[in-house]
Amino acid sequence: MRSRKKGRGGLVPLSAFCFVVVLGSFTWPSSVLSYSGRNSDEWSFQLLYAAACLYVACSLVPPILVLAAAAFSQLATSQPYCRTATALLQFFTVVSLIGLPATFAFSALAGSSVALAILTVRALMLFLLVLASWELLNSLTTRQRFRENRLLAVWAIPLLIFSLWSVGSAGAAAFQASAIAQGGPYCIGDTQHPGFPYGEIDSVTDLRGVDLFTASEEYNPDSYWHFHAILIAPENEQSVFWNWSIRRMAFTAVSERTRRLLDHPIARACEPKVNFISWLLWPF
Repeated sequence: MRSRKKGRGGLVPLSAFCFVVVLGSFTWPSSVLSYSGRNSDEWSFQLLYAAACLYVACSLVPPILVLAAAAFSQLATSQPYCRTATALLQFFTVVSLIGLPATFAFSALAGSSVALAILTVRALMLFLLVLASWELLNSLTTRQRFRENRLLAVWAIPLLIFSLWSVGSAGAAAFQASAIAQGGPYCIGDTQHPGFPYGEIDSVTDLRGVDLFTASEEYNPDSYWHFHAILIAPENEQSVFWNWSIRRMAFTAVSERTRRLLDHPIARACEPKVNFISWLLWPF
């Protein structure tokens, strides 16, 4: 029993790795998978819907295959399961490879250098997730220690770093927003919300690095276009409006001069609430 656990590398750390990676890199394409999106009759939207479903499956199925083999030793030694898992991983490898140029082309059309960078890296991380799942499953079926699989580290380390950055960005945004509010009401709005140009975020997952950025170019020589996100804290003495900086991973005060240069007003980006982050977690 002890040697089997040692060979498997431990289910708990493996589960923690998969959880952090999926939490940090996974994005649910809500605008496509919404009720109205599913019932759209346009062929182009149906094609986009199918691609979104493949994206969701590519993000979730490979880690599930690995965790199932780690949790049940009989699966790791089962030839039918290994063949099925291998076929699925081969399919998702092709899907993730196709998704790389497709995501790059889509994000390039969005016109934002930040969106281009984040969406392209996110597509690359999806590809690395499939490759890491390959190596994890291979180590489980051959009873090889994870730390002895050098190729696994090549795929898993950048994937883990990106996911930790994404989750850490959400933690930093939530903590700073609460601190800036100074116990008063506050809220956060971004440009990813259907209420364009700014709309109130409706989930704490929207604070992750993979989501908290603007899809439009944020600055031009004449005026500012869009901030990545806006924090409204009416009771803060320094400033009511704060802009989220991806590079600094911090909210910075928006001056009155900057507000006059904005293409779109930010005063109605969201509706301040007491304990806004807690309200997102339990809006009842």
